[in-house]
Amino acid sequence: MPPPAVPPAKEIDFEVVAPRAPVARTTVDEWLRLLAFAMDNLVRIPGTGRRFGLDPIIGLIPGLGDGTTGVAGVLTILRAAQRGVPRLIIARMALNILLDSGVGAIPVAGDAFSFWFKSFQRNYQLLEEFGHGRTRPPTLGDRLFVWTFAALAVAVPLAAIVLMSALWYQLFKWLFG
Repeated sequence: MPPPAVPPAKEIDFEVVAPRAPVARTTVDEWLRLLAFAMDNLVRIPGTGRRFGLDPIIGLIPGLGDGTTGVAGVLTILRAAQRGVPRLIIARMALNILLDSGVGAIPVAGDAFSFWFKSFQRNYQLLEEFGHGRTRPPTLGDRLFVWTFAALAVAVPLAAIVLMSALWYQLFKWLFG
């Protein structure tokens, strides 16, 4: 008997499906917009048009809160320098951070000020309004100017953290020996 006929081989088609659609890359500006929203407008007070964010809440931590939010605010200044925002506007942005951190160091009143002032939102609006591109390449003077204000905007809140830490240390030392 002849061997049984073997059916011809069939070609099998298959398709590899991507697990998910690729996630769009989030730009630095979108992160800064999200940071401004989270720090200044995250929570709506029911029955009112007022909103507040994490800035006044974090500011309740004595010595640490306002310094931390001040350091986070410097990110917007650095982005403003990258986008060619004029020096005067960068100085305004740094002043917003210094004012929020400085007044915010006053217990209770500083947190009320942060609730009203919204430095992150102000700085993001300045970035959007004036950061439409460079008209000229940055000079050494531009870089020194921006880094000086960025350093001040970091140094003042950090000095507040160090000062409050020293005061807390002395208080605990006095209380517990």
